[in-house]
Amino acid sequence: MRRAALYARVSTEMQEKEQTIQSQLAAVSHYAESHGLFANPALTYTEEGFSGSHLERPALDELRDHAREGRFEAVIVLCPDRLARK
Repeated sequence: MRRAALYARVSTEMQEKEQTIQSQLAAVSHYAESHGLFANPALTYTEEGFSGSHLERPALDELRDHAREGRFEAVIVLCPDRLARK
């Protein structure tokens, strides 16, 4: 079974729209499960209150480091703008 990292991020604006970390994680976890991917909680990266316009974020930095180390084969996000705006 392929290992998948899960990434969720909310900015203040998204929190106001009630799109929470938990709702994103529920959606990406369901996706992983339905596509035969193993989503280990140790490979879950979350950030609250960070803008997608900044690429230097603690959890995103850790995700990139772990990708380089080969800890997972896939990254699942709710939508690409959770990683970066452009």
